[in-house]
Amino acid sequence: MSQDLKRIIVSVFKMGKGEALTKMEIRNLLVYNLRWFKPNDADSVIKAALASGFIQHGEEGDLIPTFDIDQFEVEVGYSP
Repeated sequence: MSQDLKRIIVSVFKMGKGEALTKMEIRNLLVYNLRWFKPNDADSVIKAALASGFIQHGEEGDLIPTFDIDQFEVEVGYSP
């Protein structure tokens, strides 16, 4: 699960084109852009990513990855 969760985080932040995203931006990317999850499931993914330490709250209250996402590639066609 942790490798899948890391791939999900990498995909979201690369698609979101930002170093920091709000919870709602992440949720919308997971639900509407990537179409990987239903809204409640997307919320669970965000909670799991926070609990695992893959993302954390930034100074502005947004969410930021705790690792360098540019060091990871996600294969084309990946879907959790």
